[in-house]
Amino acid sequence: MEAKSLLLKKAKLRSAILQMNESEFAKFQHNLEESLDIRTKKIEEEKRKEQEEQNKINRIREICAGEGIDLDSLLAKDSTKMTSSAQYRMTDSDGKEVTWSGKGRLPKAFKEARERGVDLEQFKI
Repeated sequence: MEAKSLLLKKAKLRSAILQMNESEFAKFQHNLEESLDIRTKKIEEEKRKEQEEQNKINRIREICAGEGIDLDSLLAKDSTKMTSSAQYRMTDSDGKEVTWSGKGRLPKAFKEARERGVDLEQFKI
């Protein structure tokens, strides 16, 4: 990051350039022009991709509007995580209520109860 700091501080950059001999300055100028060209092309490519994405979004909005679909409500529905409601409920040894959907990993309290031989069905909601 030392080089970036040098390039962004005008006085330091000017001082470094003034210390260069003619050959070093020519090489610096060539490298700078080449780097600026690469960065300019990259910025243009990023802008082009952003514009393409915005065009796609606009087309999707037009399609939704033509079909009578409210895009905002559609997106809100898609963004909600599909969760399973609790199917089992119990109080753990610390007195906290623990729930489990019956899917996925068994919570510690239910696992301990099962290990003690307790039938988990008695916790079914």
